[in-house]
Amino acid sequence: PDAVISFGASAGAHLASLLLCAAPGECGEEVHLANPWVKPEAGILQATPVDLYPWEGMMPQTWAMFKSIVGVPYETHREVYERLSLCNYIRPDNPRLFFMEAELEHLFFSEYTKDIQKKHLSWGIPSRWIVYDKMEHGFFYEIRREMQKNCDKRGIREIRLRRTCDEMHSHLCAADHQGVAHV
Repeated sequence: PDAVISFGASAGAHLASLLLCAAPGECGEEVHLANPWVKPEAGILQATPVDLYPWEGMMPQTWAMFKSIVGVPYETHREVYERLSLCNYIRPDNPRLFFMEAELEHLFFSEYTKDIQKKHLSWGIPSRWIVYDKMEHGFFYEIRREMQKNCDKRGIREIRLRRTCDEMHSHLCAADHQGVAHV
């Protein structure tokens, strides 16, 4: 491919962020590549879990979901949770990231992605971070409301890739605009 660009929201942002920032096999997975690895050029992430660690006041459903995804108890396998946490892969060779944050986000702390963006800027990585007013967790799961359509257009402009906005749009969203990413 010319370039790899990854998009994800919530759990999808978690997976996309690891694809973007960790090298193949670095998260502990077994890797058998049929073709040479093409490092992603950029990513668009919405409602990004920066780590999979428990925190004070975490919703029990969220913690249950994390443990289900990881598949082993945190108390006896903390290293697995570390390997699956984006915060451990933030470094100067990361691709540029565009964090789309919701003003009404209630699951993941957007200040953590802001910290990543600041670190990226200090290394010369032109990452972006924007809070969308009156938007909630997962606001990009579908693109039906006018505000969602505006976020879509703005997000594509903000990432500032080599491609034009129209080309980028065709790579990221289905023609039916139902919010399904095609990367």
